[in-house]
Amino acid sequence: MPTLITIGVASVKGFGFGYKKLLLDGTFGIFARGNSTGTNTYIYATDATAGATSLGANTIGGGATGTQINGIFALGNFTSTTKIYTYSTDSVNTGGSLSANMNSGGSGAGNSTIGIFAIANGGTASSKYTYSSNTAVSGTAFLASMLGTEAAGNSTIGIFARGNIGTTSYKYTYATDGVVGATSFGRNISYGSAAGNATLGIFPMGNGSLFLNKYVYSTDATTEPTSFGSSINRGASTGNSTIGIFARGNGNLATNKYTYATDATAGATSFGNTINFGSAASNGNVGVF
Repeated sequence: MPTLITIGVASVKGFGFGYKKLLLDGTFGIFARGNSTGTNTYIYATDATAGATSLGANTIGGGATGTQINGIFALGNFTSTTKIYTYSTDSVNTGGSLSANMNSGGSGAGNSTIGIFAIANGGTASSKYTYSSNTAVSGTAFLASMLGTEAAGNSTIGIFARGNIGTTSYKYTYATDGVVGATSFGRNISYGSAAGNATLGIFPMGNGSLFLNKYVYSTDATTEPTSFGSSINRGASTGNSTIGIFARGNGNLATNKYTYATDATAGATSFGNTINFGSAASNGNVGVF
């Protein structure tokens, strides 16, 4: 396990290749492997990967979100169970149950106080998870059924791709629990995985495709940016203010890197363990970088 040194409210984590101080911007992501209890760590500054603490239960097509302190991983697999991954200690505990069972194909997005999980399962339900109390209640329903979804957002809104091999997206406003239709994507989405920063989200098509969609939050504009060099299907993704790391999924070790400022894509360091129907979260506060 990594060495941990506590410094005030932050921690420094050593993985054998230097110390990383937990700052507001994320320094590493935790990727739940899917179809497994295992997890992988991706260190952004060094492009290094390593195994991380097991979640203790299988995750299959769940969703993840959280804060700079904890990641909340909904297991999926038709359960309401969540796991809390504490970054500073690499420890895992059981979290509060969602308000409904999540199917394989759910997703999550949130800010520093709450996370919104699309339950999927071909339904419209969402679940709102409050981090401070580790409790969940029903959130506002989406406008149409969700299946094979993906989500990203900033500190005020989450953009949820409906999936279902369609272009529809929905905007969830955290302060009001309001849900409205958002700008459609240019390409169909099904079982992709999204990541973004405070200004934009990158939504892969999924379903074995190389193609991507970009959503700009301030203008609700969508475009089609540079494609990945390898396809995405049932993967997992997270990142920080400058890059997103996208695991290919479908039983692959490979990852892709997206640099937000330049719309550049490249292959990234492979994981030591495969990802399939996974989910991911990072130790940075979304939307407040």
